[in-house]
Amino acid sequence: MIRALLLVLAFAAPARAEGWEPSLPKVLAAAKKSGKSVIVDFTAPWCYSCYYMEKNVLDRASFWDVARGLELARVDVDQPEGLALKAAHQVRFLPTFLVLDSKGKELGRILGEQREADFVAALKGFLNGGKPAPEDEAIHAVERALQRDDLPGAAAALAKPKGELAKSLAVRSDWKRLGLRLSLKKKPSAADLQAIVELNDGCELAYDLDAAFKAELPKDALAGLRKKLDAWYERRYWVPRRDRCADFRSGVESMAEYYERAGDPAAKAATLDRAATLISSESDRMGLGADRNLDDDRRFFLDAAGKDAELEALYPRLVETYPADYVYAQRFAKWLAAKERWADALPWSEKASKLCYGANRLSVNKTQAEILDKLNRRADAAAILKREIKTYSAKFPKEVKPLEDLLAVLSKTK
Repeated sequence: MIRALLLVLAFAAPARAEGWEPSLPKVLAAAKKSGKSVIVDFTAPWCYSCYYMEKNVLDRASFWDVARGLELARVDVDQPEGLALKAAHQVRFLPTFLVLDSKGKELGRILGEQREADFVAALKGFLNGGKPAPEDEAIHAVERALQRDDLPGAAAALAKPKGELAKSLAVRSDWKRLGLRLSLKKKPSAADLQAIVELNDGCELAYDLDAAFKAELPKDALAGLRKKLDAWYERRYWVPRRDRCADFRSGVESMAEYYERAGDPAAKAATLDRAATLISSESDRMGLGADRNLDDDRRFFLDAAGKDAELEALYPRLVETYPADYVYAQRFAKWLAAKERWADALPWSEKASKLCYGANRLSVNKTQAEILDKLNRRADAAAILKREIKTYSAKFPKEVKPLEDLLAVLSKTK
């Protein structure tokens, strides 16, 4: 979900990958000549929300009807250039779609999993060139700041409207939600959570709940929301796929955490089991490889529900289904390592190491070094760490630090 992306997860080639250029500078140069606007898709091979958008939006005719008139850039944030661009454009979530004019000025951004019609409508709205009404512009200013996780900027944008504009905004529920959203991000309170649950029954409520759960709110305050949240949850997530919220994982995760914090771990276990059963049946019906977002949700919920036997059987099938991708071999290696099955984990880690690249090489090879250490192959582990540190310290100084820390530990331990 987007919460995982607050850490802000090569995948199978999209059907229309040929329409995307990996170099943003090249695309901006082309836009300057052509006068066309630009879409920049910030993505990564581990991003499950990116899988959803590829399958359900970016490969659809409605998107390409608009996209054919634009310049398109796809930025992989696991590459050095992509990581730098992610920082430069204050991208906090994946996927993030930036819409730029031909001169590179940002017109807007769209985050996370979106339904096809909603994404295309938002895209057209940014491209239409018309000046929004003052109320809508004020709302967009707050939204843009929150999308960048710029809380001071959001607070300033909320305080900016004066006079009649402030009065007209004060009665709008979307303006009230933005104020509550900011409060939940800064200092969550039971009152703010109660208010936003009353105001918001859309899919984005999952992310509001996530922000609220960062605070230790009283159980009784949370328990009082149970009836309304249960109704929202059933209406938005436990419906046919075509009708449910695009980011199914976020909704289930948020409610599972709500049940845990409200003092009902049995309800948490039941909802995770329910999700694992539903998604597994849908994945079986469609077949592995038909929808990677669905396949990854299956993996995620089997793990969350503790269905170890089913998950262990699934992992090799996922590796086989996505053979050019390091992600599932790495996830399987880490899963086995967490169970201290070091010998079983090593071949999968070695497989992932042959397929990984860029920033993800560092996490993959750190895992391999940890496994080798547990197998009493400390010299081999240290050699891998030294190689990766030497190769990537200049390109990924922050990402290299955990490898340096591990090497220091191995060097001190006899």
